[in-house]
Amino acid sequence: MVSAKVSSLIQKLYLDKDFVKLVEEASKQTDLNDYELGILRLLKKNLYNFFKLPPEFVKEYAKVTNEGMVAWREAKDKNRYDIFSSFLKKIIDLSIKQAEYLGYDNHPYDALLDNYEEDLKTSDVEKYFESIKPTLVEVLKYIKQSKKYTSRIHPLEKETYNEAELEKLNYKVLEHFNYDKNNLRLDRSAHPFSQGINTKDVRITTRYLGRDFGATISGTIHEFGHALYDMQTDDSFDFTPISNAVSLVLHESQSRFWENMVGRNLEFLRVMLPKIKRLGDNYKNYSLTDYYRYFNKVKPSLIRVKADEVTYHFHIMIRFEIEKMMIERKVDVKDLPEIWNSKYREYLGIKPKNYGEGILQDIHWSMGAIGYFPTYSMGTVLSAFWAKKIEEEVGNISKLVKTSEGIKKIQKWLKENVHQYGPTYTVKDLLKKKFNTEFSVEYWKEYIREKYMELY
Repeated sequence: MVSAKVSSLIQKLYLDKDFVKLVEEASKQTDLNDYELGILRLLKKNLYNFFKLPPEFVKEYAKVTNEGMVAWREAKDKNRYDIFSSFLKKIIDLSIKQAEYLGYDNHPYDALLDNYEEDLKTSDVEKYFESIKPTLVEVLKYIKQSKKYTSRIHPLEKETYNEAELEKLNYKVLEHFNYDKNNLRLDRSAHPFSQGINTKDVRITTRYLGRDFGATISGTIHEFGHALYDMQTDDSFDFTPISNAVSLVLHESQSRFWENMVGRNLEFLRVMLPKIKRLGDNYKNYSLTDYYRYFNKVKPSLIRVKADEVTYHFHIMIRFEIEKMMIERKVDVKDLPEIWNSKYREYLGIKPKNYGEGILQDIHWSMGAIGYFPTYSMGTVLSAFWAKKIEEEVGNISKLVKTSEGIKKIQKWLKENVHQYGPTYTVKDLLKKKFNTEFSVEYWKEYIREKYMELY
């Protein structure tokens, strides 16, 4: 298959003797600047992986995951887990084999985590979830006991909309965010995503579901956060190994900052309110408070990408626990749907009605992306740190989001402190170098308690 051949070709080019020699010579230099050291770090990491992984394994992995994605789509469409399960077993086996080839200190899952976040260990993720779980339980319990809480669907989730007007609203949001149509374009797809070609060419997508307009807007804002990171990376990095950020924790911290701290902000919604009311006659019947509660409603749900800020982390916790079981060979593939369902009952008190709501809802495992999910939660928590620093150094976010000029100030701070460096530094190094601190969950704990205990 084409993807398998391309993967083999990339490995072959990396392992070219002349290229390897150049990297070895660069490693001996003692006068490299931070950017050159970043390039060297990533080249050595990729070389290490390609040296460790046999060419036949690289080819087989690409072939199986490519076929797996096709099978996953069919399985989800037909609600038939059996169509995908055999591919999932192969992907798990290959992932375990990959971990053995790459090597690890304490747990095979460490090697897979490192593919998405450098130096992240299984023990780090376990400690991380242990540190946020009590706050999640506390806040969710408080909300459920509040007189303002309801498990009913918010009326706005059921409202249909004028699709042309919603598309206009998406562009109004991007205009408020000062987007340059020469550098960024918005399209539609079955699942929102962002793809950076270089700093002057970034593509994002959103989806139109016919109702629940907030999912579309939140998707656009989320992907804009990813795109902004790519566009504000130093453009002298274009077409170098540090042209695209490789830390998924950092990248997700940007998308979640824009989605949650900006997109769900009362003052931002106040600015967008006149445009929202053009989505249909019924939209004029709702107040700003209605819209704010709609965007910030907390309620256990089955679909990760539509989850609220509080319950979102339980979705990731479930996936992490299952992935760890997979890599430890503690679970049979045929039992995964029931294990998934039982964990949803345990953590959120709900159960999927079908495979699409359950084990088949994410594309990640079909792509071989085992070890990816923890970065979603950790990035979300890190976004609260950026919000805190912006509040301290730039101004009140609720005031800043009212105008495009205020948005520019936020973007300028993010560029100067995060974006411009791309993957020059790891998360740990960036936090240490720029802020003399370490990754912490305390800012997020403060944010989530204050926001939702006030709202409910």
